[in-house]
Amino acid sequence: MDIITGSVCNGPVMIEHRLAGISALALKIPALHHFISLCRSGKMASWREPADPRLPRLITTLRVLDALCDGASQRDIGTVLIGGGDEIDWPGPGDSNRSYVRRLIALARRMEHLGPRGILIRTI
Repeated sequence: MDIITGSVCNGPVMIEHRLAGISALALKIPALHHFISLCRSGKMASWREPADPRLPRLITTLRVLDALCDGASQRDIGTVLIGGGDEIDWPGPGDSNRSYVRRLIALARRMEHLGPRGILIRTI
């Protein structure tokens, strides 16, 4: 919230909310709902961020990164993620299991390189 002129401490104020760009609306609407709740009830509504659809993949990627740091092989990682134990076909039909693990390893390395910033700015 920006204060253009005057002070918010001197009594009633005029509040304008500018929404520019359709892509920015999704992030601003929840904040606007919370502000309306504050104005109506005098209390902040409990903040609940919508679930990030990337979360399951990010968790899997962190597991892969941990496994790599512990020296796990692609087969070890695939066995844990895909399941099947020793009887798993590795690389498997059409090599899809191995390709899946390779993509996760590449993403884990990228996550390691970019750190938390990569997740926060949504490049991962």
